[in-house]
Amino acid sequence: MRVWNIYAHVDFVTFPSLYEGFGNAFLEAIYFKKPILVNRYSTFVTDIEPKGFDVVTMDGNLTSKIVQDVREVFKSPERTAEMVNLNYEIAKQHYSYGVLWQRLNPIMECMLGRVDSAENAVISANRQVANDLKIKPDLSQFVYLKN
Repeated sequence: MRVWNIYAHVDFVTFPSLYEGFGNAFLEAIYFKKPILVNRYSTFVTDIEPKGFDVVTMDGNLTSKIVQDVREVFKSPERTAEMVNLNYEIAKQHYSYGVLWQRLNPIMECMLGRVDSAENAVISANRQVANDLKIKPDLSQFVYLKN
């Protein structure tokens, strides 16, 4: 049985480890709309947590407060639905295939010679994503490819 098949049969997903990669399993749990407990490993803290996901978190130790938070999720179908639906929308906004397409397509257009520079392609892609998300782009936060 593949891990992918297991998600349909679980009620809660935990990531108690001190080290993880980017978080593909985290995104899979969100895709399957499962509530999550995550230890605040470094990549989670820097790259995932700032997005605003609604998860139960711990800092290396399981406390009675964390156990209580998990119990509240189990006891309340409304709380669980609110949590998993919010997480799904956040993931769709930041990690969906649509976002990937919007960011990679202009770069591919540049590689194929259809735009004048990779820098312009990336700026254009970032502006498009910002417009779609209705946010003001901060272009200083993006890495530009130079010719």
